[in-house]
Amino acid sequence: MDYIITKQTLKNQWRIYLDEANENETVVYKGHKLGVEPKHLMEFLDYRLEKSTGKLFFLNYQKIKESVNTKDLDIWILGNSANMDQIMDQSWNTLQNKLKEKDKNFRKIVVTRVNI
Repeated sequence: MDYIITKQTLKNQWRIYLDEANENETVVYKGHKLGVEPKHLMEFLDYRLEKSTGKLFFLNYQKIKESVNTKDLDIWILGNSANMDQIMDQSWNTLQNKLKEKDKNFRKIVVTRVNI
C-alpha cells in the first residue's frame, strides 16, 4: 500500500492513504477529502508552537522531499493563534497538492495512526 507520512513522533506515525488502509492500524479519519474537521487536521498535520512568542509553524508538505529537517525555516508556514485556521488550511492544501501527484482524481482518504 502506498501512503504519505504526515506526522511522526517518537512513538507514533500518522499516515494518509488514498484508498484503503492497513487493517492493523488505528483509523483517525476516513471519508471525503473536503470533509476533514479541524480537530482531525490538528491531530495529523505536523506543526510546531513556539511558546515564548506564540508563533505557530505548520508544515508545507510540497517542500518536503524525504525527511523533515525541523530547523529549515523554508518548509514551514508561519502564523500565530489569531490566524491558526488559515495557516492550517494552507498546510492541508499543500498536503492535498502532494497527494494529487500520486492520483489526480482522488476523493476519499484514510488517515491512520501507527505505533512504531
